[in-house]
Amino acid sequence: MNASQFQWAVVVFGMILGLSVTRILTSVVAAFRSRHNTRPDWVPLVWAACVFLLQLELWWAIADLRSIIKDWTFNLFLLFTFSPLLLFFAAALVLPLHEANVSECQIDLFRRNGRWALIVISVYYLQSLLQTVYFWRESPESFWMAINVALIVLPLIAFFARRRLCAIATLLSFALTLCFVFVDVAIPPPA
Repeated sequence: MNASQFQWAVVVFGMILGLSVTRILTSVVAAFRSRHNTRPDWVPLVWAACVFLLQLELWWAIADLRSIIKDWTFNLFLLFTFSPLLLFFAAALVLPLHEANVSECQIDLFRRNGRWALIVISVYYLQSLLQTVYFWRESPESFWMAINVALIVLPLIAFFARRRLCAIATLLSFALTLCFVFVDVAIPPPA
C-alpha cells in the first residue's frame, strides 16, 4: 500500500471512529436525559468514558502507523480496521441509545446488554497487546505489557462479577485506562 493508499485507509479508520464517537456521545446524552425517569448507573458511564478515551487515543495513534508500517497490504488494512470496529461495537453496547423509560432500570439495562461491551473492550486490549508486541516490538515482559494484561482481565472480571466486584474492576480499569491512554500518547513511537 503506497502513501495514497494509506491515506484512504486513514479515511476508513476515521469514518468508523467518527461513528463510534458519535454513538458514545449520543448514548451519554440519552443517559443524561433519562435521569428523570430512572436513577443513573455510574458503572456503565465509567465504561463509556473508557471507550471514549480509547477512541481518542486510537484516532491519535493512527498518525503513527505511517512511520511504523512501511509496506501496507490489504491484509494489514483489514487487521487495523479491526481496532476501530471493536471500539464501535463497545460504544454501541455499553449504553442504550434511547432514553430509558420509567419502567427501565439502568442497572438492569447494563446487566442485560451493556456488560457485553466489556467483552469487546477486553478483546480490544488483547489485539492492542498483540499489535504492540508484533509491530512496535515491545517486550512482552515490560511493565506496560503487564498493564495491558490487567486491562484485558479487568473487563472480564467486571463482566462475570457481582455488582461490588464489578464496581471495583470498573474503577481499576478506568485508572489504568487513563495511564494507558495518556502515557501511550506521551511516548513517541520508535524510529
